[in-house]
Amino acid sequence: FAQQVIRADASADGNADGMSWEDAYTDLQDALAIAAEGDEIWVAAGTYKPDRETGERTLSFDIPSGIALYGGFAGWEMQRFQRNWNKNGTILSGDLSGDDGPRDCEQHSDCCYEHEDVGCDDAICADTVCSVRPDCCVPGVPGFTWDDICAAAARDECCHLGSWNTCENSFYVVTMDVKETPTILDGFTIRSAYASVRDGLNIFPFGILDQSRGSQISNCLFTNNYRGAGSTGGVFTKNTFRDSVMAGLLGTDVTVTDCRFVDNVGGIAMSGISSLTRCTFEGQTLVAVTSTGDVTIDRCSFLDNPGDGYHATSGTARVRDCVFSRTGLNAIVAFTTTMILERIAFLGNLQAPLVVIRTAVRAEDCLFSGNRANGGIVGIIAGFAEFDHCTFHGNRAFGILLRAISLTSSGASATIRNSIIWGADGDPSGTEDALLKDADTSNLSIDYSIVQGWTGKLGGVGNSGDVPLFVDTIGPDGIVGTADDDLHLSPESPAIDAGGPSSAFPLSRDLDGHPRVLCGQVDIGAYEFGLGDYDCDRAIDLYDFQSWPGCMTGPEGGPYLFGCESFDANADSSVDLSDFAYLQRAFSGP
Repeated sequence: FAQQVIRADASADGNADGMSWEDAYTDLQDALAIAAEGDEIWVAAGTYKPDRETGERTLSFDIPSGIALYGGFAGWEMQRFQRNWNKNGTILSGDLSGDDGPRDCEQHSDCCYEHEDVGCDDAICADTVCSVRPDCCVPGVPGFTWDDICAAAARDECCHLGSWNTCENSFYVVTMDVKETPTILDGFTIRSAYASVRDGLNIFPFGILDQSRGSQISNCLFTNNYRGAGSTGGVFTKNTFRDSVMAGLLGTDVTVTDCRFVDNVGGIAMSGISSLTRCTFEGQTLVAVTSTGDVTIDRCSFLDNPGDGYHATSGTARVRDCVFSRTGLNAIVAFTTTMILERIAFLGNLQAPLVVIRTAVRAEDCLFSGNRANGGIVGIIAGFAEFDHCTFHGNRAFGILLRAISLTSSGASATIRNSIIWGADGDPSGTEDALLKDADTSNLSIDYSIVQGWTGKLGGVGNSGDVPLFVDTIGPDGIVGTADDDLHLSPESPAIDAGGPSSAFPLSRDLDGHPRVLCGQVDIGAYEFGLGDYDCDRAIDLYDFQSWPGCMTGPEGGPYLFGCESFDANADSSVDLSDFAYLQRAFSGP
């Protein structure tokens, strides 16, 4: 329970002592000034600015040690759970003059801030940008070529022109200094923190500058800031970072869970020991995620980002249960770092899904489908990559079917085991030579794999060119490399029970999260066949239903008996009624 609840409401007209909604502080700074450790501040819907109407850009809402600041109140609530931050917008704004224009402008306008193919018709801004970024200007062409890099330069150089009007904005909207007791910020919109090159090179504006280690920031929207948040040791939960001029979040030793990053120039840059869990990245212009240090990325989605998906430049990175889809450039670039990829789906990316530069990468249970690249689907530059239980399907490099691996120097090598490398339905067959580019066969080791057009030239054991017989390679939409493709193995597939030894057994799981070994022998490819098939006859029939009761773990859940792995359809380590529903749907008859 809070030691004291202090209320702030911009529309209140009472005694302004903060003890009731009627007598709430109208200036949030007054509430922060009297708060002590253990207090809660409840803030009603409205817009609050940190400058006390002075126009002083260096002022911010500085949250005292151990304070919990909650937004989203309508101004009548008696209990915190009654608030609704989605309905009752509580805005902490750095737009001190209240005149910020939209980020996007019409093609013919007086601003220089949009992402357009050509043209910025503010002549003063154009001259300024061209002087610092001549690559944005094309001699002899009216206007100049325009991209998001040029747009960022224009926002820096021309914040005083047009309708952007950000030159007078706060440098920081919220600050949390180094303190012994963590603070809480929950249920706010933080917007319009800004600084440009006109303010000097030592100003790094953020919606939130957090140096408190352990602060908890939840249910917040960061929008139209130069940078959304900068944090050391912060815990971010269920936040949205949108329309940042630079990065949505810069973090050291941060924990980020259930957050969305939308239409920022950069998504998040992490260092130290940091983690991302169940986060979504959409529309990042340059790089969605960059990291140095030891980083874990778990169950995240990278969708329709025009730039790169993830850059890891040092330390150790572990990426698992993620999707990279329709990335404009490279999905993952591993540079002088150690990286482990587990259960990653690379779908329809426009450049190489994976680039390995002077480092080692291990990929387990991964899917590469419908990707395009200029070199190889995986590009290895003076590094090493190991692939175990991966499926490559319907990819093209330089228009050539199958080119899965591009080894671009004598120091580049790859090992492939228990994997499928195949083209799309209707494509002509290639040969295993297409696995390699610019390197001899001694740089590649391949075993227990299925490769289209296999002749045996590359050696190894347990390899074949047998058609893998996937369930449905194009899905209902008829397009290779989209989420509705079903690249599971059909019951007739030669990949079933054809795999060989792997360092990952017995702990690894397939791309669905199911146990890797079913029916005693491992399969080839990203998916293990045999779910629901208790007796291993490649059919789900009455015998499997009769075996069900002996495997149930009951309503309390818990580990199932050895041999019951095939009944755990939802991969939750128990065999219960939700798994029985799958068995009913998959029933193939007596």
